[in-house]
Amino acid sequence: MKKCYLAFQAKIFYETFVVLGQMISGENGLIRYYVPYIVNGAFSAELALKSILTENEIVYQKEHNLLKLFFLLPKVYRDEIISRFILLYPTYNQDNLTVDLVLLSDAFIDWRYSFEGNVAPMDTKFADSFFTAIAKTLEAHYNVDYVECEDGGLSEEEFDKLAAEERQAQYEKHLRRLGINNDHC
Repeated sequence: MKKCYLAFQAKIFYETFVVLGQMISGENGLIRYYVPYIVNGAFSAELALKSILTENEIVYQKEHNLLKLFFLLPKVYRDEIISRFILLYPTYNQDNLTVDLVLLSDAFIDWRYSFEGNVAPMDTKFADSFFTAIAKTLEAHYNVDYVECEDGGLSEEEFDKLAAEERQAQYEKHLRRLGINNDHC
């Protein structure tokens, strides 16, 4: 995945998180958007952390856990995120930081499946401030403008061929994962 695309996606999911946050806030807030609000915030944070890691040439495994990704960051970025968080939520009791970070660490997975009842209640202001601190740190260091990524000069025909090959590869991967023989499809 191209670096600029990763940062771009992080920004788009963060902006969706902000809009959903506006929809759930206030006395006439639409609480039904709370789960998508948390899911989009967590996913935007994940993508932003991965973007910072990628820009710093730090390898990470296929991972959704925000705390694991956070601890892979160089200390200067971790410190910056925490500093931004404190500015956004100055009344936060920092004695709770470890507990709240652990509870938030798998928010993307946990909240997508909240209907299964496995979600711990969280401090919404904490989640909002932490996701925002990550997004603002990404924006402070990297280009997340709405700019098309360079495609490497591929012609439309070359791009279509690559897309068809990737589609076939993904199809075969999903068949293997599902345990379905390609001859039966």
